[in-house]
Amino acid sequence: MIQTAPARGANYRRLRNEYVKALREAREKSIADDLARFADPWSFIGKYMPRKLKTDYVAATLNLPDGQVTTNVGETVRALFQKFFPSDNEDDDIAAHKEVRAMVRNYRSEVTDRPFTQEELEEEFRKYKRKKAPGLDGITTEVLKKIWNYVAPAILQVMNKALAERVFPAKWKGGKLSIIPKANQADPSSIKSYRPLTMLPLIGKLLEMLILSRFQPHIDATGLISERQYGFTSGKSTVDALFDIVQEVKSSDEKYVVAK
Repeated sequence: MIQTAPARGANYRRLRNEYVKALREAREKSIADDLARFADPWSFIGKYMPRKLKTDYVAATLNLPDGQVTTNVGETVRALFQKFFPSDNEDDDIAAHKEVRAMVRNYRSEVTDRPFTQEELEEEFRKYKRKKAPGLDGITTEVLKKIWNYVAPAILQVMNKALAERVFPAKWKGGKLSIIPKANQADPSSIKSYRPLTMLPLIGKLLEMLILSRFQPHIDATGLISERQYGFTSGKSTVDALFDIVQEVKSSDEKYVVAK
């Protein structure tokens, strides 16, 4: 029996949670056994300390897609920023992009534009993971949880003001940027071998979550997201994409299958 994509996603999450739980329990048992076995606490600490500190690789020069090579760190940084954060110039928009901009600017809805409630804010905040990395403001999830009862009303006011004025505070757009290699076997001299990881302020992420919670039901109900959208879609992954391709090929009566 072939499972639907949501069913496969639910089954995957269940098995993943079971695996993570078993892994955590095994690790805790191993540590407890070692604590009982080592008479000297320093021997125990020495076992769990890394044997060798890892040195980060910093590329001073990179090969660019057009065949050119950066000659210094400054050029390399500018090339990385241009690749990861291209300029959003309206003059370069194609017709489809212009249509999206116009739709967003003129969009009005009593459902999505109504003020956020305290209940909505609390629900989204509960979804935060405890060890979420902080942004430039240095506010961690642990700190926010400890002061939440005192600051929640003020945060709700800020969120609703941003919604009413249709703006996203500039302070919440700045983040701590790390450039990391895509894989160990990737060519470290190629700009294509790196991807960005940006730690944004948690309060800004909370506003994003509130907005998404408003739009998601509308998106699902109107079918704005294609069934073939696998990336960044809840309950779907590249595994589903590969599975559907295989099923499509198997169900075809053609001798050859050509992909476009």
